[in-house]
Amino acid sequence: MASKNTVSKKAKGKENKQYQKALASFEVAIKTLHAGNPEKAKGQFLQLQEAFSEEQDLMGNVRSYLAVCEKNLAPPRKAKSSEELTTAAIISLNNGDPEQAIKQLSKAEDLDPENSHVQYCLAAAYAVSGDETETENHLKKAIAKDPSSLIAAKLDDDFDSVRDSEGIASLLVEA
Repeated sequence: MASKNTVSKKAKGKENKQYQKALASFEVAIKTLHAGNPEKAKGQFLQLQEAFSEEQDLMGNVRSYLAVCEKNLAPPRKAKSSEELTTAAIISLNNGDPEQAIKQLSKAEDLDPENSHVQYCLAAAYAVSGDETETENHLKKAIAKDPSSLIAAKLDDDFDSVRDSEGIASLLVEA
């Protein structure tokens, strides 16, 4: 009977080493994914799935991370509505890309030219880019459609670089 216990302990030791090896590989794949390389991470997770399929506790997590890799590798969904384009534009503007924001907002304006929020955001994006004329044009439209845009513009840092231009200054003192 003593030899059976010894074999069991050896088998458990092998299983534990196998699990530790699988866990180490899993950690490498996660680090690869977090480093911004979902394609390489996907390959690592697939290798992990193939090499350690008997480690069922770990395979659920591997499948979940494979799904994350797939999602990161999928082409970005294009915004289709005025609201989606405006939200994407605000993100672009907040990320320091007013030119991209203007492109997105111009598409939103084409879809919904009467939307005061789109006009306001266009004014802000043009202000950040330093285009005083377009800032003034879109801010006038925004205020005409929604007078609360005037209050927002007075408080909005996006307008700081053009606030002193004659046309915009005269808009902002109106009340």
